[in-house]
Amino acid sequence: MNPPGVTEAKPCEHCGQVARYGIEDRCRACNYPIAQWAPNVQLAQQPGQVEALDARFRTACQSGEERGVAEGLERLKQIAKGTAAVVNVPVGLAYDLYTRNSALYGPYAVLTEAGVRSPSPVDDDRRRRAVDSLLYGGYSEKIVYAALSADGSGLHSYGAVHLELEEKAVAYRSTVLEENSYHFMERHDISPGKPLPKGYMASWEDRSKLAVAKLEKQVEAEMEDSELSRLLLRSVGDRQSDRFLEVHIYGTFNYQAVRRLRTPRSCVNDVEAVMVRALVERAGAAGGGP
Repeated sequence: MNPPGVTEAKPCEHCGQVARYGIEDRCRACNYPIAQWAPNVQLAQQPGQVEALDARFRTACQSGEERGVAEGLERLKQIAKGTAAVVNVPVGLAYDLYTRNSALYGPYAVLTEAGVRSPSPVDDDRRRRAVDSLLYGGYSEKIVYAALSADGSGLHSYGAVHLELEEKAVAYRSTVLEENSYHFMERHDISPGKPLPKGYMASWEDRSKLAVAKLEKQVEAEMEDSELSRLLLRSVGDRQSDRFLEVHIYGTFNYQAVRRLRTPRSCVNDVEAVMVRALVERAGAAGGGP
Protein backbone atom coordinates (compact mmCIF):
# COMPACT_ATOMS: atom_id res chain seq x y z
CA MET A 1 0.00 0.00 0.00
CA ASN A 2 1.27 3.46 -0.86
CA PRO A 3 1.97 5.90 2.00
CA PRO A 4 -0.95 8.28 2.78
CA GLY A 5 -1.41 11.01 0.21
CA VAL A 6 1.03 9.46 -2.28
CA THR A 7 -0.32 7.68 -5.34
CA GLU A 8 2.78 7.45 -7.52
CA ALA A 9 5.08 5.55 -5.16
CA LYS A 10 6.47 2.24 -6.43
CA PRO A 11 8.26 -0.70 -4.78
CA CYS A 12 12.06 -0.57 -4.72
CA GLU A 13 13.75 -3.48 -6.45
CA HIS A 14 16.45 -3.56 -3.78
CA CYS A 15 14.75 -3.16 -0.38
CA GLY A 16 11.15 -3.90 -1.38
CA GLN A 17 9.73 -0.80 0.30
CA VAL A 18 7.16 1.28 -1.58
CA ALA A 19 9.63 4.13 -1.48
CA ARG A 20 10.32 5.10 -5.10
CA TYR A 21 8.47 8.36 -5.43
CA GLY A 22 7.58 9.95 -8.75
CA ILE A 23 10.57 10.19 -11.09
CA GLU A 24 13.22 10.48 -8.37
CA ASP A 25 16.54 8.79 -9.11
CA ARG A 26 16.74 6.77 -5.88
CA CYS A 27 14.73 4.92 -3.29
CA ARG A 28 14.00 7.11 -0.28
CA ALA A 29 14.41 4.18 2.12
CA CYS A 30 17.65 2.55 0.92
CA ASN A 31 19.14 5.12 -1.50
CA TYR A 32 19.38 2.49 -4.26
CA PRO A 33 20.83 2.62 -6.89
CA ILE A 34 22.88 5.72 -5.98
CA ALA A 35 24.63 4.02 -3.04
CA GLN A 36 25.58 0.77 -4.74
CA TRP A 37 29.17 2.03 -5.14
CA ALA A 38 29.37 3.57 -1.67
CA PRO A 39 32.92 4.95 -1.20
CA ASN A 40 33.06 3.89 2.46
CA VAL A 41 32.31 0.29 1.46
CA GLN A 42 34.94 0.40 -1.28
CA LEU A 43 37.46 1.67 1.29
CA ALA A 44 36.68 -1.13 3.75
CA GLN A 45 36.93 -3.74 1.01
CA GLN A 46 40.40 -2.76 -0.15
CA PRO A 47 42.74 -5.78 0.12
CA GLY A 48 45.02 -4.09 2.66
CA GLN A 49 42.08 -3.31 4.95
CA VAL A 50 40.62 -6.82 4.69
CA GLU A 51 43.97 -8.53 5.27
CA ALA A 52 44.75 -6.36 8.30
CA LEU A 53 41.33 -7.03 9.83
CA ASP A 54 41.70 -10.77 9.22
CA ALA A 55 45.09 -10.70 10.95
CA ARG A 56 43.68 -8.88 13.98
CA PHE A 57 40.77 -11.33 14.12
CA ARG A 58 43.05 -14.37 14.02
CA THR A 59 45.27 -12.90 16.73
CA ALA A 60 42.22 -12.25 18.93
CA CYS A 61 40.96 -15.81 18.43
CA GLN A 62 44.35 -17.26 19.33
CA SER A 63 44.56 -15.07 22.43
CA GLY A 64 41.05 -16.09 23.45
CA GLU A 65 41.95 -19.75 23.03
CA GLU A 66 44.98 -19.31 25.27
CA ARG A 67 42.90 -17.50 27.90
CA GLY A 68 40.21 -20.17 27.85
CA VAL A 69 37.43 -17.93 26.52
CA ALA A 70 37.12 -19.32 22.99
CA GLU A 71 33.51 -20.35 23.57
CA GLY A 72 32.60 -16.86 24.77
CA LEU A 73 34.33 -15.31 21.78
CA GLU A 74 32.36 -17.53 19.42
CA ARG A 75 29.11 -16.45 21.08
CA LEU A 76 30.18 -12.80 20.81
CA LYS A 77 30.84 -13.36 17.13
CA GLN A 78 27.38 -14.82 16.60
CA ILE A 79 25.74 -11.99 18.55
CA ALA A 80 27.62 -9.42 16.45
CA LYS A 81 26.43 -11.14 13.26
CA GLY A 82 22.86 -10.39 14.32
CA THR A 83 23.39 -6.73 15.18
CA ALA A 84 21.57 -3.80 13.61
CA ALA A 85 22.40 -0.16 12.93
CA VAL A 86 20.58 2.16 15.35
CA VAL A 87 20.29 5.94 14.99
CA ASN A 88 19.18 8.01 17.98
CA VAL A 89 17.31 11.25 17.41
CA PRO A 90 15.32 13.77 19.47
CA VAL A 91 11.55 13.27 19.67
CA GLY A 92 10.85 16.24 17.42
CA LEU A 93 13.09 14.97 14.63
CA ALA A 94 11.52 11.50 14.79
CA TYR A 95 8.05 13.07 14.69
CA ASP A 96 8.99 15.04 11.57
CA LEU A 97 10.39 11.92 9.92
CA TYR A 98 7.15 10.01 10.46
CA THR A 99 4.68 12.79 9.69
CA ARG A 100 6.14 14.13 6.44
CA ASN A 101 6.52 11.76 3.51
CA SER A 102 9.24 13.98 2.07
CA ALA A 103 11.37 14.02 5.25
CA LEU A 104 14.79 12.36 5.06
CA TYR A 105 17.38 11.72 7.73
CA GLY A 106 20.63 13.03 6.31
CA PRO A 107 24.28 13.73 7.13
CA TYR A 108 25.15 16.55 9.51
CA ALA A 109 27.00 18.65 6.92
CA VAL A 110 24.19 18.47 4.37
CA LEU A 111 21.52 19.46 6.90
CA THR A 112 23.50 22.39 8.29
CA GLU A 113 24.48 23.75 4.88
CA ALA A 114 20.87 23.48 3.69
CA GLY A 115 19.74 25.45 6.72
CA VAL A 116 17.58 22.58 7.96
CA ARG A 117 19.40 22.45 11.29
CA SER A 118 21.79 24.73 13.13
CA PRO A 119 25.48 23.85 13.42
CA SER A 120 26.84 22.46 16.67
CA PRO A 121 28.89 24.82 18.87
CA VAL A 122 31.91 26.02 16.90
CA ASP A 123 34.50 23.72 18.50
CA ASP A 124 32.27 20.65 18.06
CA ASP A 125 31.47 21.70 14.49
CA ARG A 126 35.17 22.06 13.63
CA ARG A 127 36.00 18.65 15.07
CA ARG A 128 33.07 16.97 13.35
CA ARG A 129 33.96 18.30 9.92
CA ALA A 130 37.69 17.64 10.38
CA VAL A 131 37.15 14.04 11.48
CA ASP A 132 34.71 13.37 8.64
CA SER A 133 37.15 14.74 6.07
CA LEU A 134 40.08 12.73 7.44
CA LEU A 135 38.04 9.56 7.09
CA TYR A 136 36.39 10.03 3.71
CA GLY A 137 37.64 13.24 2.10
CA GLY A 138 35.12 14.71 -0.32
CA TYR A 139 32.66 11.89 0.30
CA SER A 140 32.39 12.68 4.01
CA GLU A 141 29.32 14.87 3.51
CA LYS A 142 27.33 11.82 2.40
CA ILE A 143 27.90 9.75 5.56
CA VAL A 144 25.25 9.17 8.22
CA TYR A 145 26.41 7.83 11.59
CA ALA A 146 24.79 5.09 13.67
CA ALA A 147 25.75 2.61 16.39
CA LEU A 148 25.98 -1.16 16.21
CA SER A 149 23.39 -2.68 18.56
CA ALA A 150 22.45 -6.20 19.57
CA ASP A 151 19.08 -5.28 21.09
CA GLY A 152 17.76 -2.26 19.18
CA SER A 153 18.87 0.22 21.83
CA GLY A 154 21.31 2.90 20.70
CA LEU A 155 23.15 5.89 22.12
CA HIS A 156 20.89 7.75 24.56
CA SER A 157 23.25 10.70 24.44
CA TYR A 158 22.19 11.51 20.86
CA GLY A 159 18.43 11.41 21.37
CA ALA A 160 15.59 9.73 23.21
CA VAL A 161 14.14 7.92 20.18
CA HIS A 162 15.93 4.82 18.90
CA LEU A 163 15.56 4.06 15.18
CA GLU A 164 16.59 0.47 14.43
CA LEU A 165 17.18 0.31 10.69
CA GLU A 166 16.19 -2.45 8.29
CA GLU A 167 19.27 -4.42 7.31
CA LYS A 168 18.17 -4.55 3.67
CA ALA A 169 18.00 -0.75 3.57
CA VAL A 170 21.49 -0.07 4.88
CA ALA A 171 23.74 -3.16 4.85
CA TYR A 172 24.99 -2.80 1.27
CA ARG A 173 26.06 0.82 1.88
CA SER A 174 27.40 0.53 5.44
CA THR A 175 30.76 0.04 7.10
CA VAL A 176 31.72 -0.27 10.76
CA LEU A 177 34.54 1.56 12.54
CA GLU A 178 35.94 0.10 15.75
CA GLU A 179 34.91 3.07 17.90
CA ASN A 180 33.60 6.60 17.88
CA SER A 181 35.43 8.32 15.00
CA TYR A 182 36.47 11.25 17.26
CA HIS A 183 38.19 8.89 19.67
CA PHE A 184 39.63 6.83 16.81
CA MET A 185 41.36 9.85 15.30
CA GLU A 186 42.75 10.95 18.65
CA ARG A 187 43.91 7.48 19.72
CA HIS A 188 45.80 6.91 16.46
CA ASP A 189 47.01 10.53 16.19
CA ILE A 190 45.71 10.79 12.64
CA SER A 191 46.47 13.94 10.68
CA PRO A 192 46.06 14.94 7.00
CA GLY A 193 49.57 13.70 6.23
CA LYS A 194 49.14 10.26 7.79
CA PRO A 195 47.31 7.32 6.21
CA LEU A 196 44.46 5.66 8.06
CA PRO A 197 45.60 2.63 10.06
CA LYS A 198 44.34 -0.60 8.52
CA GLY A 199 42.28 -3.30 10.17
CA TYR A 200 39.95 -1.08 12.21
CA MET A 201 37.19 -0.74 9.63
CA ALA A 202 34.96 -3.52 8.33
CA SER A 203 32.31 -4.06 5.70
CA TRP A 204 28.88 -4.89 7.11
CA GLU A 205 29.44 -8.59 6.46
CA ASP A 206 32.69 -8.54 8.48
CA ARG A 207 31.40 -6.57 11.46
CA SER A 208 31.57 -9.68 13.69
CA LYS A 209 35.32 -10.02 13.01
CA LEU A 210 35.85 -6.41 14.01
CA ALA A 211 33.83 -6.92 17.21
CA VAL A 212 35.96 -9.93 18.20
CA ALA A 213 39.22 -8.13 17.36
CA LYS A 214 38.21 -5.14 19.48
CA LEU A 215 36.60 -6.86 22.46
CA GLU A 216 38.53 -10.12 22.96
CA LYS A 217 40.41 -8.81 26.02
CA GLN A 218 37.11 -7.90 27.68
CA VAL A 219 35.55 -11.34 27.27
CA GLU A 220 35.66 -13.40 30.44
CA ALA A 221 34.86 -17.04 31.08
CA GLU A 222 31.16 -17.91 31.55
CA MET A 223 29.87 -14.52 30.47
CA GLU A 224 26.13 -14.45 29.75
CA ASP A 225 24.93 -13.44 26.28
CA SER A 226 23.44 -10.26 27.78
CA GLU A 227 26.87 -9.30 29.14
CA LEU A 228 28.50 -9.97 25.78
CA SER A 229 25.87 -7.79 24.09
CA ARG A 230 26.65 -4.94 26.46
CA LEU A 231 30.29 -5.10 25.42
CA LEU A 232 29.18 -4.02 21.95
CA LEU A 233 27.39 -0.89 23.17
CA ARG A 234 27.30 0.98 26.46
CA SER A 235 25.49 4.30 26.76
CA VAL A 236 24.19 6.10 29.82
CA GLY A 237 23.56 9.47 28.21
CA ASP A 238 27.09 10.87 28.23
CA ARG A 239 28.87 11.04 24.87
CA GLN A 240 32.30 11.01 26.49
CA SER A 241 31.63 7.69 28.19
CA ASP A 242 29.73 6.03 25.32
CA ARG A 243 31.44 2.86 24.10
CA PHE A 244 30.32 1.36 20.82
CA LEU A 245 31.21 0.34 17.28
CA GLU A 246 30.29 3.14 14.89
CA VAL A 247 28.28 2.42 11.73
CA HIS A 248 28.83 4.61 8.67
CA ILE A 249 25.94 4.67 6.20
CA TYR A 250 26.31 6.24 2.77
CA GLY A 251 23.34 8.45 2.00
CA THR A 252 19.97 9.34 3.44
CA PHE A 253 16.97 7.29 4.57
CA ASN A 254 13.32 7.92 5.41
CA TYR A 255 10.90 6.34 7.90
CA GLN A 256 10.46 3.34 5.61
CA ALA A 257 14.04 2.26 6.41
CA VAL A 258 13.14 1.90 10.10
CA ARG A 259 12.43 -1.65 11.27
CA ARG A 260 11.60 -0.75 14.84
CA LEU A 261 11.15 2.48 16.75
CA ARG A 262 11.68 2.85 20.50
CA THR A 263 10.32 5.90 22.28
CA PRO A 264 11.24 7.28 25.73
CA ARG A 265 9.35 5.99 28.76
CA SER A 266 8.88 9.51 30.07
CA CYS A 267 8.56 12.90 28.39
CA VAL A 268 9.89 16.31 29.39
CA ASN A 269 6.61 18.13 28.67
CA ASP A 270 3.05 17.70 27.37
CA VAL A 271 3.98 18.64 23.79
CA GLU A 272 6.61 15.90 23.66
CA ALA A 273 4.11 13.43 25.14
CA VAL A 274 1.66 14.21 22.31
CA MET A 275 4.39 13.70 19.70
CA VAL A 276 5.41 10.39 21.27
CA ARG A 277 1.82 9.10 21.16
CA ALA A 278 1.56 10.12 17.51
CA LEU A 279 4.92 8.48 16.79
CA VAL A 280 3.82 5.17 18.29
CA GLU A 281 0.59 5.26 16.28
CA ARG A 282 2.24 6.15 12.99
CA ALA A 283 5.11 3.70 13.46
CA GLY A 284 2.62 0.93 14.14
CA ALA A 285 0.67 1.81 10.99
CA ALA A 286 3.93 1.77 9.00
CA GLY A 287 4.94 -1.62 10.38
CA GLY A 288 7.79 -0.32 12.54
CA GLY A 289 6.12 -0.09 15.92
CA PRO A 290 7.83 -0.38 19.27
